[in-house]
Amino acid sequence: MMLNAQVPHKLLERLYPPHVFALAVVAMAILGWLLPGAIVIGGYWRTIAIVPGVASLALAVTAFRGFGAADTTVVPFEHSNALVTTGPFALTRNPLYLSLALLLAAIATALGSLTPWLGVIGFVVAIDRLFIVHEEQMLAERFGADYGDYRSKVRRWI
Repeated sequence: MMLNAQVPHKLLERLYPPHVFALAVVAMAILGWLLPGAIVIGGYWRTIAIVPGVASLALAVTAFRGFGAADTTVVPFEHSNALVTTGPFALTRNPLYLSLALLLAAIATALGSLTPWLGVIGFVVAIDRLFIVHEEQMLAERFGADYGDYRSKVRRWI
């Protein structure tokens, strides 16, 4: 896969959002095991994690379908062929990243303690700073006023 010259840092040529997600899961597991902090959800109540888990899956599937229907890339820093603004993209500019954050929220809920939520926060901050800011810059350059209009109507996350 060819990355364009706008990759903001050499590390990002090899680091992709699923890697950041995996690092967050490992951090959450370690925190939940070694430094669990306060138990905020106990026992069978942890099964409520199914709610954000299912929401995550549904959001990811519909977002991937949107990219596919528009015949555009999902790979960070590759040039987009189309600006997708329908389906979940009408609610959030980053439904795939949001779906990963929701899946992390499901994991944190299933772990039941407070400290794994630091992994969710770390993931959101890392994705926002490492990927979204630069992707939005590329989209603004590629789609100009159309992207500006979309950006003014739809939030970055939720």
